[in-house]
Amino acid sequence: MNNLIVVLKKNKFKAIVVGVVMLALILMIIAIMVMFSFKGSVYGDRCDEIKNVPITDNRKKEIKEIVGGYENIEVTDINVKCRLLDITVNLKSDMDFAIVDEMSKAILGVLSEEELELYDIELMVTSSNKENTEYPKMGTRHKVINDEANDHFVW
Repeated sequence: MNNLIVVLKKNKFKAIVVGVVMLALILMIIAIMVMFSFKGSVYGDRCDEIKNVPITDNRKKEIKEIVGGYENIEVTDINVKCRLLDITVNLKSDMDFAIVDEMSKAILGVLSEEELELYDIELMVTSSNKENTEYPKMGTRHKVINDEANDHFVW
């Protein structure tokens, strides 16, 4: 112990620098730990409005039933992320796009006015026929902004 004190007295400047650097490192580690412990929502507070109007499993089932009513069209995925409703459908065989457009409007008919006002909806249409160059297609329908919104998907 006496040897350590002698070395520190001879090298006061180096000991002070090492001590300050060590203290700074410890403070940085504590600051990083505190910063990550207060991790909030990825979406901030913009999802708060939809807490009272969630897309339920029952609503997803209704969408699947509507799409299932069309021959050779199936729902492959329905995903809700904050204010975004993603629906993916697959065409089992080639068909006229007018049928797909009609089906997309039927999907919007299933959703309530509140859901249409709050959610952005994306409809992805794929085809089992890999040679069909018309697909994939993506349609979007944005939530109500300034009292304006489409009553259909924009392709």
